[in-house]
Amino acid sequence: MGWEYLFLGAIFVAFIYFMMIRPQKKRTDEQKAMMANLGPGARVLLSSGIIGTIQAMGDAQVVVELAPGTDVTVLKQVIVKVMKPEDEEFEYAEAAQPGIADTPYGTAAVPGGVLPDDLGDGTDNPALWRGDAMSSDVPDDPTATIAPDEPTVAKN
Repeated sequence: MGWEYLFLGAIFVAFIYFMMIRPQKKRTDEQKAMMANLGPGARVLLSSGIIGTIQAMGDAQVVVELAPGTDVTVLKQVIVKVMKPEDEEFEYAEAAQPGIADTPYGTAAVPGGVLPDDLGDGTDNPALWRGDAMSSDVPDDPTATIAPDEPTVAKN
């Protein structure tokens, strides 16, 4: 009677191994192989869903370029996979294209390559004003402060 329980216990341990431990070990080995083959220039998918190009690699961190001039440093563990050309939905050109105009906000695609005259620096948009700058209404006295609007409380 005791050997049946021993046999069932062995089957249970084998089931756990083949259903949980072995697949996890396989995924870990695949992740290590992918990390060993990474290098600058590879397009990668991060765990946040962001796709970027590896610029530099360290022992624990990677510098990933998200857009021209926008680099972030991430841990190697956040790299989910190396993107293949067929995984890419969009194509990106490395060089500047005609019809692209440089703006104070970076490089933006502008129809016809002409910026509108009213682009401005934001001083004509009250939503972008700050109380301490960008306005001629700021007092000349540095000790003076601009009082914020008092919050209103609804009374019943």
